[in-house]
Amino acid sequence: MFPKVNKSFILNSLNSSFDKTAKLINLGLASREKSKIRVRQPLSSIKISEILDDYYIEMIKEELNVKTVTTFSEQEMPKRICKPNARLI
Repeated sequence: MFPKVNKSFILNSLNSSFDKTAKLINLGLASREKSKIRVRQPLSSIKISEILDDYYIEMIKEELNVKTVTTFSEQEMPKRICKPNARLI
């Protein structure tokens, strides 16, 4: 027998912040694996586009073994510049 769910106890902002944090950690771990950098090796910094509370920033630092986490806006997002190969054209 389980008790009935009291929806007034659910904090949607907490759930969404934790979901964003978990996704960022998963992406960071996947990026480390792709680059063949072990988690034991500390990184100096990472940049994220999400604005999170200090609690979640500390969680990201601990899980990814990073010294600093900085945020950037969408205008600062790097974009890939494609240059055509003139010989092939």
